[in-house]
Amino acid sequence: MNQDEYRQIAGRLNDVDDIKRVAAEVGIPEELALVIYTQRVTREATKRFYVVKNQIGRVAQAYDRGSTVVELSRRLQFPPVLLAYLLYLHKGVPRKKFWSYVRNPSLARMLRALFTGVRLTLSRLARSLNISRCPGTIS
Repeated sequence: MNQDEYRQIAGRLNDVDDIKRVAAEVGIPEELALVIYTQRVTREATKRFYVVKNQIGRVAQAYDRGSTVVELSRRLQFPPVLLAYLLYLHKGVPRKKFWSYVRNPSLARMLRALFTGVRLTLSRLARSLNISRCPGTIS
């Protein structure tokens, strides 16, 4: 594969859903199409990192008004996990704490509720975590 073919394939891979279709049309293995797509996303995220980082204050306002990270990432054409990382750093969440939220998303939902000023009672918190009985509550 020469550089022109690579660029043409990379240009057609705009979304994860395009991987199977483009691989079949071009006649390459899906794994290769996935690698090309991953390289493209990484390259574009690297290019846009400081542009997005400089806008993180406005992004945080939109997030606080109820926009989801996925909506914001599509609007900014930036990977959602990396956008969430910048957003949570902006809000003062330490790096290790952020990655614990990635591993356990229910904790991130609680944090979002706190960021947006919503006060959760202990029982509502337990329901949001699908806990049938929470210590300190009367059933």
